[in-house]
Amino acid sequence: MNYYQEEAGRLKKSRRKTVREDNAYRSSSGGIAGKIVKTVKTGIKPIFVMNFFVFVSVLYIGCKTHGDKLTFEEGELFYKSPVKKADAKKVGHYLVEIGYFTKDRKKSVQLVKEKSTYQVRFVVKDPESLSKDLKEQFKLLGGMISTYALDGANVEVHLCDRHLKTKQTIKVPSDLGNFGQRLIVAKGEVFFKEPVKKETAEKIGNFLKEKGYFTADRRKSIKVTMKDGAGGGEKEGTENKKGKTYEIGFVVPGERTAEIVNSFNLIGSMISKEVLGGAPVVVRLCDASMKCN
Repeated sequence: MNYYQEEAGRLKKSRRKTVREDNAYRSSSGGIAGKIVKTVKTGIKPIFVMNFFVFVSVLYIGCKTHGDKLTFEEGELFYKSPVKKADAKKVGHYLVEIGYFTKDRKKSVQLVKEKSTYQVRFVVKDPESLSKDLKEQFKLLGGMISTYALDGANVEVHLCDRHLKTKQTIKVPSDLGNFGQRLIVAKGEVFFKEPVKKETAEKIGNFLKEKGYFTADRRKSIKVTMKDGAGGGEKEGTENKKGKTYEIGFVVPGERTAEIVNSFNLIGSMISKEVLGGAPVVVRLCDASMKCN
């Protein structure tokens, strides 16, 4: 065999190797819609607020004395003056978005306002016996309603019995539940803060939708931030500046097996390569309160 025959054979083998590697990558990329999504779906709840609502039995009320009523899926939201109908609608739609109001379970909420503070009143079963963890989750929900439905207004959460009598009042700190700007992609949500740009957040969200992570029937949440290369705190400045590292936090309540952790790390690698031009990405797994590891 002469030199040219040997070289042709080597190139042929090289091309075969490249095709195999490319197919392997494509397979791993498509794995978000296949193996990875299967792994993820068996390990997490739909959205970070939903993980505790399933443990709260909500009773249904229906009384005209509770104010005007708006209906959202199988939920109902009562509101009284001086609450504006537009604000009540924003709260109701937000509760649909995060999965509190659904088609398969009746729930009731009342929105009232005392001076400059909104009271978001949830009808729950045995409000006085709720665990500390569930109360913290309702506090978080109050903060999110303030940030994403009521333009940062002061909010109190009231846990009420089936007659809408307050049994517990939860004060909501003004900075609680603000995870930055929020984008909705399918039923997924992407939170992001400067210096991450909206365009970048949209690209990440659309990529996750394309690969089957964000879907129309399952709620999931991620948080995109940027850290300095040394692992310090968030920095203001130009996005993708040299030395910056993207951090993507995936909300993963419950058990985090090695397989799930590896799957999310692979998702992060794919986002780095296919969306962020190879920029470094660190994957964080977060609890229901968006506290990440």
